[in-house]
Amino acid sequence: MKTYKIGRLLNAVILSCALWAALVGSTARGAAYSDQATAELGALFGQDPMFNAVVKVSVYTDLLNGIGYGGSGTVIGNGEWVLTAGHVITTASSIDQIKIKIGPNANSPDGVAVADSWYVYPGYTGGAGLGVDLALIHIATPIGSITPATLYSGTQSSLTGVMASMAGYGTIGLAGQGLQTYNGLRYGGQNTIGEVYYPSVDPQYLVTRFDAPNSGVAAALEWQGTPGDSGGPWMVQVGGVWEVAAVSSGVNHDPSFSFGDVTFANNVFDYLGWIQSYTSVPEPTTGAVLVLGIACLLGRGKRR
Repeated sequence: MKTYKIGRLLNAVILSCALWAALVGSTARGAAYSDQATAELGALFGQDPMFNAVVKVSVYTDLLNGIGYGGSGTVIGNGEWVLTAGHVITTASSIDQIKIKIGPNANSPDGVAVADSWYVYPGYTGGAGLGVDLALIHIATPIGSITPATLYSGTQSSLTGVMASMAGYGTIGLAGQGLQTYNGLRYGGQNTIGEVYYPSVDPQYLVTRFDAPNSGVAAALEWQGTPGDSGGPWMVQVGGVWEVAAVSSGVNHDPSFSFGDVTFANNVFDYLGWIQSYTSVPEPTTGAVLVLGIACLLGRGKRR
């Protein structure tokens, strides 16, 4: 079991290294691994069916030239919602900037979904690690090719010491070497959720540590978050089903990715009510709108 006690100073360092700061098409995205061989296995793991609902979230500041910010997300609800981190989309000023890329390779996606609205958790001000770093994106047309992910509804204390599986898009990072060349692939990995304490604020964050292969506690695909993994899921297995327990938010690391670095994610189970207040409400169909319109006309006729 891993235990972490993180004070305000470390929290401030974590905030300064938030996962969102990445240009679409730059080398600033992906997960970090101990070496190149493990990273190659991480690319294979990223294609595992458990991650089929994981998509890339791009927020373009210059759509024509493909420039903007990027993150990850998970398709949930009835297939027309994407759960991501709040700081991934707070830079967006227009819904036209947001594109959802489907499939294991964002450079050659199986499809690109168009968003028509987004919702950031109330009161969130944009700092990774501070506040509730969650957001929802509504897709104009449901993604029928993806089975939506299930959300974890347990407790935070029951996750201490549990092995989680994570996924996100972009450039890999190698311990002691830093970021490599961007290839657009979805990478997966695993790490053990630790016990974490944030003084007075942010108790909703889960934490993992990037351990060395010879430490005796590292997973076979030991994972560390890097820029661009923001919004990607931390999944735990419940009764044979992989469920999303948290959303990647931030990380404290040096440019070369040292062992001992910490990654953190906002849990989703404390905010199921907020999530379901959107995802559980069916969008009105054209037929429903037509019926409603006819009913209104009939109602007006009766009042005359």
